[in-house]
Amino acid sequence: MNSALYNEGKHYPVPRPILMKIQAKLTTSNDKEGIRRGKNILKMGYVTYPMLKRLKNFFDYMHPKKQLGQFELAGGQDMKNFVEQTLQSERERTNISNQNKVMSAPPSAFDNTLNLNQTPRMDVNEDDLPQDKKSRGALAVIVNEEGKVLIVKRAPFEGSWMPGKHALPGGGIEEGEQPINAARRETMEEVRLNLEHFIDEFVILSPPNTVDHVFIAKAPENPQVVLNNEHTEHNWYGLDEIDQLDSVPMLKDCIELALNKMQEKGIYNK
Repeated sequence: MNSALYNEGKHYPVPRPILMKIQAKLTTSNDKEGIRRGKNILKMGYVTYPMLKRLKNFFDYMHPKKQLGQFELAGGQDMKNFVEQTLQSERERTNISNQNKVMSAPPSAFDNTLNLNQTPRMDVNEDDLPQDKKSRGALAVIVNEEGKVLIVKRAPFEGSWMPGKHALPGGGIEEGEQPINAARRETMEEVRLNLEHFIDEFVILSPPNTVDHVFIAKAPENPQVVLNNEHTEHNWYGLDEIDQLDSVPMLKDCIELALNKMQEKGIYNK
């Protein structure tokens, strides 16, 4: 995910002809999943950057002939073109902006982090967070009865963040959404697990001011993981196995911190 675009919280109005096509299709369709998506687009009248990414994934991995109803309820070929053109335009705009921007050094308050400008700082106290912090995403460390953590492999979408890497379930926080609700929503969407209760949480601060919220949960009994099209594989890994994975940065550190917090609460023993 392009964090610069996500952090802007920008709205992209859906062209009226597309909305009218969706509205017309809603009156004749009985496809529950497609109706839910169509009604959401119609109600908002715009899409956010995370929504654009999810729609891009949807269009990339669906079969229009086999899933014609869902395809049309999402706006059809016109919406697909709108999504692809908008994403491309925004990426180009952000790249130009980044080339012209002078990156500032991390605030001195974070000098006790690892000695790298782009190294995240984990488990930061609220008082230590910058005033202009921007919530970027919500992640879930889900631990089963064997003390292993659910890891997913990101699908190789062109232009996505860390395609093909192993990571935790989770994703972007939508405008007005609480991080804990984003964690619940993302885990339901990505792995079909309903996490009602969380054991603990912490935040990861990436210089200069973006924050990821990490929530820790025990897996339901006999968890039945069902992946959506954002991931291609899943498995349960012990802490000593994560070094063997081609993973996103700081994955092992994040999981180790989560397991330590569970151990402190007497829920997990290494």
